[in-house]
Amino acid sequence: MKFLSYEVGIIKPQPEICRKIVVEPGCKSDSCLSIGDTFIADYGRPIKNEFQARDLIGGTKSGTHILVTL
Repeated sequence: MKFLSYEVGIIKPQPEICRKIVVEPGCKSDSCLSIGDTFIADYGRPIKNEFQARDLIGGTKSGTHILVTL
């Protein structure tokens, strides 16, 4: 599943978005991955909620991570 903040109506980094992602579909927080280019909203808040997170740096390659969505 994917959750985009503008689609669920919760602006990042509000903690409610992390709760919605975990509670609504019944996911474990450590199985969730947040990816984005804003450190606090896309990395800091998710890490505080025990999500995995990747911070993208615009215009550069960010390691060798591959994201597969099902």
